[in-house]
Amino acid sequence: PPPPEGGAASVMAGARDQATAVRAAAMNGRIKQVLREATGPSFEERIAAASANFRRQALETERKQTQIIEDAKMRAKQQPSASAVRPKELVPPSVEERAEEHARVIRENTRKYASESAARTHRMKTREPLFRVSEVQAAFEQQRQRQAERRKQLADEEARQWQHIAELQDRVVHRPLLVEDYQRPVHSRTVPNLRLIPEHTKDTPLQSKVHKAISRSSFQESDWGQEVLAIRDRQNKRPGLHEISYPPKQFQEKQVPAPVPYAMDLRMKAVIAQPWYQKSEWSEKVKEIRQRQDDRPKLHEISYPPKGA
Repeated sequence: PPPPEGGAASVMAGARDQATAVRAAAMNGRIKQVLREATGPSFEERIAAASANFRRQALETERKQTQIIEDAKMRAKQQPSASAVRPKELVPPSVEERAEEHARVIRENTRKYASESAARTHRMKTREPLFRVSEVQAAFEQQRQRQAERRKQLADEEARQWQHIAELQDRVVHRPLLVEDYQRPVHSRTVPNLRLIPEHTKDTPLQSKVHKAISRSSFQESDWGQEVLAIRDRQNKRPGLHEISYPPKQFQEKQVPAPVPYAMDLRMKAVIAQPWYQKSEWSEKVKEIRQRQDDRPKLHEISYPPKGA
């Protein structure tokens, strides 16, 4: 057939597009219907339903609570008041009365402080000074006199010191030298000064009494005195401890207790005894390490070079 003209072709194309859109809309609607029936409502729809249900429950709860409060108010109004009406003098002041009272107190304190400040300023301006000019000048004059006296004392002390040094120098110059008049000093034993002996080296009173008692002839001639001399003689003649030969000390060998295997040790032994471990490469390595440990020399058998060499 001959091709349609331009206007008829555009009309036919528009009709085809419209039919395609209708079929696509119908197909989308059918797909959505099938999916809705298979999966149920969407997330947004479930959220909207849950929100509406929650708002409905909240409104119901609010209504019940409001009703409870109204009922409580009604019951409270029907009962008599537990407190009697307060008299006027017991009624607390209002905010305006408190503000007026505070303003009055502030005004009174301000007037009181102003009067006290004026009186204090007047007393400060008219009071007598602590030190007069004449007293201050007299104090400075006294200080200058004391300084002059102190300087004179120091000068006199310095002059006496220099004079003493000069006298010492004169005595040193005019005294004979040691090489000119030398005499060997004669040393004689003197009685020690008991006060210079330290207390810990002195005999106690008991020791002094014992020494005094055993130095008497009556004690030395007695049987016990002879026995004490014999004991001392035996003590002096006995060999010293360093001269006595003692047998070598015998040390008992300590029995080393048998090791107590733990659960982990038993498990390790059981694993090592497995054939797969005995055939493994690591088992051979462990045997070589143990052999090297057994073959190496003991520490007490090793000869070391002398220290400091």
